[in-house]
Amino acid sequence: MTTQVVLMNGLGVALASDSAVTAGGKVLNTSEKIFALPAPHKAALLTSGRAAFMGIPWEVVFSAWSESLDRPLASMVDYRESLYKFLRSTVPNNGELTRSERDYLMSSYWGKDNVYSLVKKIYSELVQPHFESILEPEDWESFCEGEWSDEFRDRMSSLVSHELSEAFATEMEKLGNERREKQEAPEGISEAQAFIWIQNYWTQIERDPQQDFSAWPVIPNLAKLVMHLHSAFIVHPDFSDSNVNVVGFGVGDLFPSAAGTFVNGCVRGTLIKRWEGYSDSTNGTRNFFFGQDDAISALFRGEDWLLSNTASEANREALSQIYDKLGESQDETIQMAREYVKQSMESDSVKERIMNAGREERQEPFRKAIGMSPILDLAEFSAQLVGVQAAYAAMTQENPSVGGVVDVAIITHKNGFEWIRHKH
Repeated sequence: MTTQVVLMNGLGVALASDSAVTAGGKVLNTSEKIFALPAPHKAALLTSGRAAFMGIPWEVVFSAWSESLDRPLASMVDYRESLYKFLRSTVPNNGELTRSERDYLMSSYWGKDNVYSLVKKIYSELVQPHFESILEPEDWESFCEGEWSDEFRDRMSSLVSHELSEAFATEMEKLGNERREKQEAPEGISEAQAFIWIQNYWTQIERDPQQDFSAWPVIPNLAKLVMHLHSAFIVHPDFSDSNVNVVGFGVGDLFPSAAGTFVNGCVRGTLIKRWEGYSDSTNGTRNFFFGQDDAISALFRGEDWLLSNTASEANREALSQIYDKLGESQDETIQMAREYVKQSMESDSVKERIMNAGREERQEPFRKAIGMSPILDLAEFSAQLVGVQAAYAAMTQENPSVGGVVDVAIITHKNGFEWIRHKH
């Protein structure tokens, strides 16, 4: 995980980031997450999540991209669009899928709670109990051994009923719908398009998804079902990939601005990205927290999701009991009161009041201080906020993934990017 803080006022930008990165199950504290664009640009990029794009380290990507810029751009959105164009150019859209494209497609197929494990779960929870109920003890023992001969597999596959096949397909469709509801789809990509990519992958490696489930009965159309589910995962990626933000001054900016996005990958010239945010050039106070920020939010905004959710749930349970009790009466006035209680349950006023109190008592004083602070004071404050999150992680996590040296920098209209503290 990562913690990054960006604070802006009319004088410029203060930014700070931790240096921790998880690699091979270990946390290393030497990662670079702030990348300055060289003069005459007055901008920097921050990354959190994966440290690479399609197998290329972000540091290499940004270095090569910055060399392609022949002049400063008008705004942070222009920088982001230019980066998009460069990222597309790193993945050739000709011939067979490249190694990086194959790796990207398979990253959502293998691993915890991804396509393969979910399909295997359906086999375990649906297919296995069915066969346990119909097989003789000797066959059931062989079924559980996991090393099947071709003859045994053919015999087990012949016992797959039409009803079982339909139930399997229904469960696969449910998983796809759950993914669609859970994760937002990027623009400019469809599941039909992703299905073609995935078909090309399996054709290119001369395999079939059915081969990954060789110790199970053959389910009719399994390969197609798996590829359709995989398509949903490609089009609805999670947020575990790279968050990229560019901050600073464009040529047309008197005051700082920012633009950000989540970038997941690129296949056949299609850049898979989500959540494009933008804060335009303004003299107003702004603050952005990227990555893990629960401790910062509790301090800065007065937000404690655990306590607010607990208070909200306790209030809802109390109102629910009152609602049920009032239902025992036929009195018209009491029924009107019961309807009011129902509306109160639906509005979640307790959580709203907690959030409003946090904004008024915590966030507003901080924002006023940020608006009036010299840029170097903002830099120190941003570093302290990262330190708060790192200390919280160190005390509450077995393997804290926020920490290491806190890199701190500023960007001003006069001098552009300047390091205040940097690990190197």
